Amino acid sequence: MEEGHQRRWTIGRRTFLKATSSWLTASLFVDKSKGDGQEMVLENEFVRLVIDGNGRSVGFVDKRTGKNYCVTESPQPFAVIRKQGKSYEPSRCSFADGRLIFEFPQANVTVLVKVTAKKHYFVFEVESVSDERIDELVFSALRVNMAKHVNWTSGIVSDGEFACCLRVQDFRVGFNLTGGAFPSLSAVCFPKYQILGAKAVLVGCPFDQLRSVLKEVVINEGMLYSPVGGPFALDAEETRGSYVFAVVSEANVDEWIGLCKKAGIALIHMIGWDSSFGHYQPRKDLFPNGLSGLKEVAEKIHAAGLKVGLHIHFGVSPHAPFVSPVPDKRLKKDAVFTLAESVDEKATFIPTIEPPKGLDVIWAFASRGNVIQIGDELIQYAALSEDPPGFANCRRGAFGTKPSSHNKGEAVEHLYCIYTVFFPDENSSLVDEIAENVAR
Repeated sequence: MEEGHQRRWTIGRRTFLKATSSWLTASLFVDKSKGDGQEMVLENEFVRLVIDGNGRSVGFVDKRTGKNYCVTESPQPFAVIRKQGKSYEPSRCSFADGRLIFEFPQANVTVLVKVTAKKHYFVFEVESVSDERIDELVFSALRVNMAKHVNWTSGIVSDGEFACCLRVQDFRVGFNLTGGAFPSLSAVCFPKYQILGAKAVLVGCPFDQLRSVLKEVVINEGMLYSPVGGPFALDAEETRGSYVFAVVSEANVDEWIGLCKKAGIALIHMIGWDSSFGHYQPRKDLFPNGLSGLKEVAEKIHAAGLKVGLHIHFGVSPHAPFVSPVPDKRLKKDAVFTLAESVDEKATFIPTIEPPKGLDVIWAFASRGNVIQIGDELIQYAALSEDPPGFANCRRGAFGTKPSSHNKGEAVEHLYCIYTVFFPDENSSLVDEIAENVAR
């Protein structure tokens, strides 16, 4: 249903919004009969979503059965803000001109969220925030009484009969799903990613119709999707074959093709083919002819009637040119400290003004890493100290960088790390450079 094909009319105290391009009604109305408050009721073919006058989600009703899946004891606010490190819930919520208006008087903030009721889902778009100095905005928050199936990757919870799904519309919007007996779903956005225009889609529908509804969502709302993935995966012939992780080379590709033919394996997924994450140059020992050799291998696999994939980790290897011998300033940091005293290139203790806490002290696949950066030097530490504060048992000049002296007051930055791989600052041009290398 397009917004331009909607008709609005009033019956009593309820304002309806109907999409005239469909026989089925998607409506929004306000019921002012609930004591001294009011309830905002959003309704489509499958579900009735109710938000009370205090901005809390109090109804998520399966229209076929009348069952309310929303947790009504200690209702969850539909929107929450953080400002200056403190969280605020709305004190009042109202509805006007197709917008939910959330008021946070203690923080002196008002948030407008535009609502579009589609045939099978709702679209929520952050239209205005009176004070953009807020730290974050959580919206489309819902806690439900259905926990038989809970999947964070797909954003789905279900009891096997009815399903709820929250999908964020682009990279600016984060997604949260907590488990337990009463799962909670919410979207979150931050000023640095431009809060205005952030969108989330909320689905409530019979479980057996969930895939078809999600197909509507990703197509109609212009989301990025794969015709062989997500809700389309079970329909795609390409997903019916098995695959093998393989270290393929120009020299052994025929052997891998022969093995897969005998075993009935449909796809060869190439691992260990690149010299480093971030630059993704083919390994010389596997592909003496470089990128052209890699391409020839892929074409040979295709000619044999098989499919081929490349295992690509979007990050930066510690030995990649973005790190060694001079670390790129655009690598992501998740904590910053201040050098308390000057140190020479041999010091094994790095004193800081702020005591480092909550950081890992080992370099391991499941750790956040133990690497700090001062200037152009990377340093690995093996212990944290609170008195005096600082990083202890340090190995200087880590990952091929050069040990150097550093002056009091310099920044001591902890590098963000997952799976022994560094990452680019998401707001930097390094993201684009790495993406270009993947595309090449």
